[in-house]
Amino acid sequence: MKLARRRIGPLLGAIALFVFAVPALAGPAAQLTVNPFSVVGLSGTPHLWIADEQGILHWGGDTRALAGRNINWGDRRELTLDQLRAFRRGD
Repeated sequence: MKLARRRIGPLLGAIALFVFAVPALAGPAAQLTVNPFSVVGLSGTPHLWIADEQGILHWGGDTRALAGRNINWGDRRELTLDQLRAFRRGD
């Protein structure tokens, strides 16, 4: 009985590490992108992300940083936080 308990603890620990590590293993290729130069808003907030040429989202917190960039303001969508996390985001 004691031997079985000693083996279950490390086994459960290994399973827990695997379960929590799986989302971290999702690489950029598994994440979604949007159309180049489109705009994504975080639902219920004023926060905007602008897609670059590869469709990777960049937070548009500084309007000066948006100067000179191509932005398709007509291609805008609102996402929830969980939806936004599924998309590739840059710096």
